[in-house]
Amino acid sequence: MDEEEKIEQSYESEIADETKPNKKRFNFDRSDLISVLAVLLSLGAFGVSIIQADIMKEQQRIMSSQQKSSVLPYLIPKADLKTKTVKEFTTKDYNLTITNKGFGPALVNEIKITCNNVEYNDSYKLLFDIIELSKNVSMQGMEVGDFNDVFISPGESYNLLSLKMDHEENQKVDFLKSIKLEFNFCSILEDCWEHKNGEAKKIN
Repeated sequence: MDEEEKIEQSYESEIADETKPNKKRFNFDRSDLISVLAVLLSLGAFGVSIIQADIMKEQQRIMSSQQKSSVLPYLIPKADLKTKTVKEFTTKDYNLTITNKGFGPALVNEIKITCNNVEYNDSYKLLFDIIELSKNVSMQGMEVGDFNDVFISPGESYNLLSLKMDHEENQKVDFLKSIKLEFNFCSILEDCWEHKNGEAKKIN
């Protein structure tokens, strides 16, 4: 092989080397592997902490709900007119009551009684008007409760209005059928409801 052919082969070899694709090599040593594992562990711990936080929030929500349920009042108003006989003496007894059948006490406020389409927010005004309405009725007793800051414990009843009348067929007590009751009440955790038209609606 002469000198010219050697030069040509050397030139072709250099061109072939230049046209070959460059292959990148990634060399991982032990420190790199440890760093990657540390990052993966950190991400895993972060994910676990998020899940734990969500679980704790749900547990707190359940505990709060259980706590509220354990002190929840349940008030039932009732108007009752009964004929009672004691030792051959017969009376008509009317009672307007609020009974707490819940688990916790209730603070009752803003009591409003409607009688003959007249609204009463004051117990004494109601008492005087009932005396006028029942002037043809022989009354044996009459009692009106407070209309604000009434505390009713579980299992207890509060009497808003009590009337004891002689039982006579001609006595006019139809005005008692027109009596309607509305009120607001709160639990000891300050959850409050409005009782109106026979239903309790949460107001906060």
